[in-house]
Amino acid sequence: MTSCLPNVAQSEQARASQRKEESMETKSKKKRYIPSWVGNLPFKSDNKKPAIITRDMEISTIYGAMPHEIRVQKYASTNRITYGDFEVPAGGFFAPADCHPGNECYTLLEGTATVLNPETGEAFQVQEGEAFLIEAGVWHQVFNFGEKNVKILGTIAPSIWSADQMGSEIDYLGETKFFKDNLILSKRWPPEIWAPEQRRMYPIRRDQFLHLVHGKERHILVTLFVSNSFLHVGTLTIPARGASDPEKHSGDEVLFVREGSLSIRIFEPGVEEKSVSQTSYEILPGQKFLIPEGITHQYFNFMHKALTCNFSVAPEI
Repeated sequence: MTSCLPNVAQSEQARASQRKEESMETKSKKKRYIPSWVGNLPFKSDNKKPAIITRDMEISTIYGAMPHEIRVQKYASTNRITYGDFEVPAGGFFAPADCHPGNECYTLLEGTATVLNPETGEAFQVQEGEAFLIEAGVWHQVFNFGEKNVKILGTIAPSIWSADQMGSEIDYLGETKFFKDNLILSKRWPPEIWAPEQRRMYPIRRDQFLHLVHGKERHILVTLFVSNSFLHVGTLTIPARGASDPEKHSGDEVLFVREGSLSIRIFEPGVEEKSVSQTSYEILPGQKFLIPEGITHQYFNFMHKALTCNFSVAPEI
């Protein structure tokens, strides 16, 4: 007597596959929109100007689906760069997975993050003080297996959102690969030959940071975590009572001062460089500062100890 169970199982599998395809098609037709703040924070692209980004300029959002929501704070989103931070609580993670049409660089401010690519099952741990690059179009999630909150400073360039391609409103339709689904386990580990050109997420450890002495007359330390065709992310270290040479970038710059007080001089068009009429700003701990492309500026540290601040520039430094 021939059993019909295999045929029943195959039929049920086919129906399940059909339901999944229908669900994916329904999700793909979901109406998407680009939030009004994208590209217009804190100013529209045709009205950008140097500014301390105050609380009333920031945009606070919540990303994720219950119970995996996280708080996301946006400080700047221009036609060149999007800059903000988010926190993942101890023992938590954000879901669904996210992706962007631009490159994204994480700077780990606090805690230890585990970044997962749900398509491949590949995951990396990133420690406080390290950085992480996620290339455009790569799905990712952050898990926190530690005992304290993870806080991440994020830079995305050139764009965070695309209504017809990807962005935070686009659902991940694939199946997340975990432990035994992980394709990496089909290879030898540790791998004898590691091919970084095949990877699309990259941890950047402290010993991989690029340290440069910047300036001809006045010198500061520039430490680069990421520098590519889309964005440049790192830190500036200004010695005690020190300053930089005047400079300008072919891209928008956002600065974040974590400790100390950073003074920035903005050179007005048509005003002599040595004029005392130049505008200056004092950036206090926790504050962010936007410098649009093409604006000549100079950094000053009037304290009696060195000052280090985070910076991001996109697209050209």
